[in-house]
Amino acid sequence: MRRRLACVLIGTTVLALSGPVPAASAARPAAELPSCSPTGLDVGRSPTEPSWIRDLNDRGELVGTVNRWIPTSHREQPFVWRKGVLTLLDKGGWTYGEAVAINNRGQVLGTGRTEPLRVDNVILWDAQGNPTKLNATEDGDSRAYDLNDRGDALVRLENSLGIWRAGRFTPIPEPEGRRFTEPATLNERGWAVGRSDLDEGHGRIDTWVWDGTRRWDITSPLGGSHDSTVATALNVRGQVVGYSVTVEGNPGVSWLWQRGRLTKLTAPGGDFSPVDLDDHGRILGTVTSGTSRHVVIREPSGRFRNLGTFGANGPDSEVTPIALNNRGQVLVYAGPIGQQKVWLWQAGRAIELPSPSGHQRLSIPPGTSYVLAIPDPLNERGEAYTQGTLTNYQTHGVFWPRCANPR
Repeated sequence: MRRRLACVLIGTTVLALSGPVPAASAARPAAELPSCSPTGLDVGRSPTEPSWIRDLNDRGELVGTVNRWIPTSHREQPFVWRKGVLTLLDKGGWTYGEAVAINNRGQVLGTGRTEPLRVDNVILWDAQGNPTKLNATEDGDSRAYDLNDRGDALVRLENSLGIWRAGRFTPIPEPEGRRFTEPATLNERGWAVGRSDLDEGHGRIDTWVWDGTRRWDITSPLGGSHDSTVATALNVRGQVVGYSVTVEGNPGVSWLWQRGRLTKLTAPGGDFSPVDLDDHGRILGTVTSGTSRHVVIREPSGRFRNLGTFGANGPDSEVTPIALNNRGQVLVYAGPIGQQKVWLWQAGRAIELPSPSGHQRLSIPPGTSYVLAIPDPLNERGEAYTQGTLTNYQTHGVFWPRCANPR
């Protein structure tokens, strides 16, 4: 499983580039296009209970939170969704809970909370749904962030950020005079990426990488004392992509980082903004020129492939690439504002992912588009999730199960 990092947008990456935007890739002849008939599935308990999907593994299993109505109040309850069945997870006696990550072994990471303390306890559920509390006490701040297939959990236990592995917690040292802030994510090798506040919450942010033995701090290539660096994705090779901006709004730059080396990323014909990164080193992003924005993939060779605008043409439209998997499939949210659709791009073809019955519109998954840290809403089988709005205006998760593979 890959992980991406979507962060608070603190500026706009602006690059002074020249040359035309590369033409969109030619569509394959109809006879060569993969057969695909996706069906959107509603992921919820009832039309009156909102639900949010937080993660998806490569087996098509989902986890998230459902807001159940219990006499006199709503209570968030963690769930796992397998083969069309939504099952509430045992919270171990806690009143509230949420599930934030699931790995390919079926383990689930989340939190539980009791009243009136309102203190989060970090919980790891095994594949059978049995909960284990990871924090020793309820003192301080404990939070759950990410989980990989080895069972490594990136967590904050009693105010200390680190990695929990097989019963042992290894803290990640904070930079002197700084504090770690969300978001944070983890790859399959146990590497972690996150950010630290360098200016007491006044907008200056730095990116850090933990490789299991040391912490690397990614500094901005812009050279200003108030520059911030924001990571957007981490792959299994330890590569990180992101961008740098200044709090004064000066021009920013996109970059690729690996083992202490930072490479500036440029694109022909517009401003390049990286969004996701696969394990082959391909980078998903956008190239913007004037009012035109194209979804692109940057190959490891530096060549750009233009996937097009997905019908988002003009100032009253938007196109937002969401995720890229290792098979080259891309999840995109695009269209005229108020009429956006979710698209799966594969093998040169954009396939619209339809809404389930009873849904009036689809929206970007929570945390996408530079808001919060989220795992990838697209797995290696081409399955995807997002959020939908029912006709009664309640929000429910939406899942598209496996579609035919591209040839």
